[in-house]
Amino acid sequence: MAAVHPAPAPRPSTTTAAPPDAGAPRPRLRPTPTTQAPIIHGAGSVYATAAPGPGVPPLGLVGSAAREIPSTAPVAFAVKAIPGAAVTFATADGGRFRTSGLDYETVIAGQDGLATAIWECTPGTSGDVHLSAASPTCVGRVDLLVSLIEPKAKP
Repeated sequence: MAAVHPAPAPRPSTTTAAPPDAGAPRPRLRPTPTTQAPIIHGAGSVYATAAPGPGVPPLGLVGSAAREIPSTAPVAFAVKAIPGAAVTFATADGGRFRTSGLDYETVIAGQDGLATAIWECTPGTSGDVHLSAASPTCVGRVDLLVSLIEPKAKP
């Protein structure tokens, strides 16, 4: 029979004042000076966008809104946001985003405002795949339709 050990008693706090940085503004995420924007893995909502208003830019699609590709080829999905904006890319139709390996990925836009995620097909994904992107600092959601072409079987 295994021994059962009681949980240690909580230690009393010796701190009576708030830490010196309490209430200080939190630093904003900024892209690092690299050729590609840094990637952040984390839950995000592709439906959380900024409210329209003066000075709030729309999220813009870079390239075509519909693409037809072989099911073995990856798709680069790029949007134009504001520099340093977090942009979440997502799909509910299968496949995965290359860097996260998940059905969503959050990317920080680079100095030029471009945010790009690479989507790739996974086994069982076929037909049309809808990809979406949104940013809490930009107005609107951007959608991309990817039509997958299955490779022809060899005779």
